[in-house]
Amino acid sequence: MPIVQVYPNIVDRDISLLFENWIETNVQIDLIDPLGKSISNWQIDVPQSDMHKQLSLPNLTPGLYLIKIKTKHNDWNFKIQKQ
Repeated sequence: MPIVQVYPNIVDRDISLLFENWIETNVQIDLIDPLGKSISNWQIDVPQSDMHKQLSLPNLTPGLYLIKIKTKHNDWNFKIQKQ
């Protein structure tokens, strides 16, 4: 079963994503603001079963956001707070 971890929950500048036991290669990541609007998105490839990816979020205003991670077979949602 694929596992995704997003950390830290309280973000200053960068956020880390850890993919474990991964079987899919095409991943869509969306950053959603408190009003439900997609404000940024990324398409990444996970070419191996375990991978670490870092995303930079320097221009966000402080508040709560949702990170949505989608693949062909699974969806994950993570709440983060920008300081």
